[in-house]
Amino acid sequence: MARRRPGIADETASTRGKILDAAERVFSIRGFDAATTREIAREADVPLGLMSYHFGTKDDLYTEVIGRRAEQHVADILAAMAAVRQRAGDGEVDVRALVEAFFRPIVEKSMSGGPGWRAYIRLLSRTANESPTHPHVAAFRKIYNPVPLEFIRLLKERFPKARPENIYWAHYVMSSAIIHMLVESKTLEQLSDGLCSAADLDTVAEKMAILFEAGITRLAEL
Repeated sequence: MARRRPGIADETASTRGKILDAAERVFSIRGFDAATTREIAREADVPLGLMSYHFGTKDDLYTEVIGRRAEQHVADILAAMAAVRQRAGDGEVDVRALVEAFFRPIVEKSMSGGPGWRAYIRLLSRTANESPTHPHVAAFRKIYNPVPLEFIRLLKERFPKARPENIYWAHYVMSSAIIHMLVESKTLEQLSDGLCSAADLDTVAEKMAILFEAGITRLAEL
């Protein structure tokens, strides 16, 4: 049987994929405001006109970049938290395991998902730290909101007597720490004189789970 010759649909999908890959890399390094469609087109090795042809505005492109991996990523995190709840049965949810379930899928994608996933995780950390009034950030929050809402719900279930504001603070502080760590700055390496590495995300996840188990528990008891 003769091989099917690539058609227009194949070329369109290939071009879109190249643009999305390039945009993911550029946005993750430069951020939304500093990145330009010209720079992304150059990175993708496509004519500038194809940017608007395939994706419209820069906001539209950013939303597509976030959205193409989001469904799987959100599902992985929600499944990990659901597994923690299921293991608890009629008992109390293990807070350390819940923190790990929240963070571990992010670590695994960043460590073993390849360059594309590493760029995507860096992009998420950048986006989560931007003003929610920006259209591209609003799209990100709409996609990812089920994750923090479920984490908060499980914390409220675990600590029914906790003041609600302390549960929200617990999530906020933990999420802020995650965002900072995923930037992969060299501060930890410099302070520890090379003894510790922020790029060792597996160890980061382990230490964070221990720290936030104690912190969340104490905060819930106030």
